[in-house]
Amino acid sequence: MKRMLVTFFAAIFLSGGVSADENCSGMSNAEKSYCLVDLADFLEKQMVAAYISLDREIARLEGKSNAFALELRKNLQPSQIGFEAFREPYCSFEIASAMGGNGSGLIRQMCINDMTTQRTKYLRTITERLGHH
Repeated sequence: MKRMLVTFFAAIFLSGGVSADENCSGMSNAEKSYCLVDLADFLEKQMVAAYISLDREIARLEGKSNAFALELRKNLQPSQIGFEAFREPYCSFEIASAMGGNGSGLIRQMCINDMTTQRTKYLRTITERLGHH
């Protein structure tokens, strides 16, 4: 049941307009922590799937000898590695700017989830744009 709720909330979250905090609202801090971690696992898998879809779309364009696709190929992996390297310190800064406290773990996880969702949306948008070429 818990897994179904997380999947349901994640689907709403990825559709836009809802933050990780809203997905896990109305729970105790302990429950919210578990909810956010479960949601993070789901969101990470969604981001990986979006990355793979984009990689396949780039490969399709490369088959057409598209110079633009070669530039995308060159930058796709470094941009993902850069995003993942940036996400942790950025969210650590969010915690520091909130002055720490009891909710710092929740703030960190919400930040990670929000950034992962934004990256997933971005990868999907690029994939859709390339699909029209």
